[in-house]
Amino acid sequence: MPTILDLLGISPPPYLQGQSLLPMERVDQADRAIYGENIIWVSGGGLLQHLFVVRSNLKLVETGERGARTFALYDLEADPGESRNLLRDEPGAAVGLMSTLEQFKLSNQKREGLPGCQKAEFS
Repeated sequence: MPTILDLLGISPPPYLQGQSLLPMERVDQADRAIYGENIIWVSGGGLLQHLFVVRSNLKLVETGERGARTFALYDLEADPGESRNLLRDEPGAAVGLMSTLEQFKLSNQKREGLPGCQKAEFS
C-alpha cells in the first residue's frame, strides 16, 4: 500500500505499516531487505503463516508456526519459480537472512490481531 500511495503522491497515514518500494530504483537501496507475510486459511479450520525476506537475489521463506516452522532459500535470478531449495547449499546466506527475518518479527511484536494487521484508531 505505501508504494501505491507514493505513486499517487499521497502521504501514508501514521498507522500504516511498510515503506514505498519506489526508492529501490536507486543504487544505494540495492541491498535493502524486503519483508512480506501471508496468512492462508487451511481446510479444517487452521491458519498457515508464510513469512519471507528478500535481499538482492535471495529469498528466505518461513512457513508454519512456533514449533513447526520450516525454511526454504531460493535464488530468484537463477530460479524465479522457486523450485530449488538452496538451504543446505547456502547455509551462511540462510543464517544471515534468518537473522534479518527474526529482527523484523521482533520489531513488529506490538501489532494486534493477525500477523500483518495493525489496529487503526480513527478520531
